[in-house]
Amino acid sequence: MSVNVLLLCMPSWSIEFPSHALAHVGGIIRNTGASCKVVDLNIEIYRSASSLDKELWQEENLLFWANKESVFSLFEKYRIVVVQHLSKLIKDNNYDLIAFTVNMSNRYFSLFTSCYIRSLKQKTPILFGGVDCFPSEYSLKFFEDVGAPDIICQGEAEVALPKFLRHLSTYGHFRTFVKGFAYSYNGSIKNNGEPELPELEDFFSAPAWDQFRFSLYKKPGDFATFLSRGCTNRCVFCSESINFKRHRVRKPEKVILEIKKALTIIPKYGKRPTIRFSDSLINGDINKFSRLCDLIIDSKVDIEWQAQARFAPEMTFLFLKKLKASGCSALSWGFESASDNVLSLMRKGYNHKIVNQILLDARTVGIESSLLLIVGFPGERISDFVNTLLFILRHRHFVDFALPETLDILRNTPLYNDLHNWGVEKTMRSPTSWYSSDKRNNLNTRRFRRCVMRNVISNPGLTIQGMVESSTLKEIDFNNITVASEIASLLYELWKVNGIATKMACLLAGWEGKVLSNYNKNINQLDYWHPKNIPLDISLENWFLNDKNSYQKRSIIWNCIFESLKMIY
Repeated sequence: MSVNVLLLCMPSWSIEFPSHALAHVGGIIRNTGASCKVVDLNIEIYRSASSLDKELWQEENLLFWANKESVFSLFEKYRIVVVQHLSKLIKDNNYDLIAFTVNMSNRYFSLFTSCYIRSLKQKTPILFGGVDCFPSEYSLKFFEDVGAPDIICQGEAEVALPKFLRHLSTYGHFRTFVKGFAYSYNGSIKNNGEPELPELEDFFSAPAWDQFRFSLYKKPGDFATFLSRGCTNRCVFCSESINFKRHRVRKPEKVILEIKKALTIIPKYGKRPTIRFSDSLINGDINKFSRLCDLIIDSKVDIEWQAQARFAPEMTFLFLKKLKASGCSALSWGFESASDNVLSLMRKGYNHKIVNQILLDARTVGIESSLLLIVGFPGERISDFVNTLLFILRHRHFVDFALPETLDILRNTPLYNDLHNWGVEKTMRSPTSWYSSDKRNNLNTRRFRRCVMRNVISNPGLTIQGMVESSTLKEIDFNNITVASEIASLLYELWKVNGIATKMACLLAGWEGKVLSNYNKNINQLDYWHPKNIPLDISLENWFLNDKNSYQKRSIIWNCIFESLKMIY
């Protein structure tokens, strides 16, 4: 095939090891007989960035990349880096197609780069592909933007992309009838729908690892692969099953063959490489997963590997021991919450009866565990939130907890499609800024909960001096009635758990900031501060009337929360 493709990845993406999507798609392109130049501008721009701007690549700054104006400012700041890497490359090569692998976090940087490329090559077609192009994501809205691509691939690439490249090679233009593509031409959009779903069992296509400079990354020598795609769970907040339909699993023999081939290409750094499985959950098909572990052990491949998994009864001590023998060093679990009430609402498919034993067994065999957390799910009660805080306090000495995120309500998920029954207002301005019908579950109260939880994870002494995410909290108005209610409700639950309600009820009754032990109010007074008893349409005496935004008052609130948690713990 005489097609020449330039494949790009823009910020923000992983800086630890090369993008699996970029290498994987590069391999698919080359497997058709086309030539492909792979350029990871994400790592190049990161390495050129100032130390302050490098912080934007951290996980807690994901919201920055969703703001078009902020990303444009960053693009302009590092435009020279884009120009240096692309101008000569594009002018000196006769590319038939310039393609971007696009996700939500690199959407806008990709668009701005596409706009620049247009100034160099007006007639070369530009293709966007990746999860952000799927119908349930940004998809056709790309055509409304400055720097819009000519064509997008609206699904998985294994079947659709080779068909499109054959069309491009045969007819010399991008206006294809291949399923899975949509394109803009003469002011109108032609949409061919979603592509054929690839059956991945026998899939093998060596990723284009030879195109990367591994020394640029923070963990050189590490790389990614996958055993499965899709998910066996149907969590109501997740778009995984919408985007990838069925859970599909490759033959373990194909996966081990790909790993062995990669090890002959990728430079070796340190003792052994770590393979990052990109599966949503690697134990969705326990038999094929077990077979892969056997193949790794039998082939004596010298690797470590990490993956995401779900809590399941099959993850026994003996099975975890086999994982360790095959090189497993860490598992990231879809934990979300320590409340069975919240897990049931989410339809996670497990409860906490099995969690403690699995975590203990993983620790015993030498596998590190990291737990993913979500704050503010619709229907999450303050008591559910406190249960998760207590779980973290009991386990944080031997379990890693990923920094929790507030729940985003993604388009076309079961949660999004039934907002009324979840008690969520339909007037959503963005996936982040939704709020409940009673107004109490809103972005500010979720941010407050997230800050409390992040301090329980990352502030070992639970002290004012060790506070994390304090900058975010400065933006929250503690006098706002829903935030004030949230604080009062949290304190009520903490005091109820640790049995010191009588001693501490005074903090809410008289906001003077005096030593707490000087007060001794009747415990019945605290009942006014239960979530069920705090009206939204009135200002209760003292607590709601007194200013709580001064540094001193905020310090008293945080100290009270931290001390209450320490007394429970």
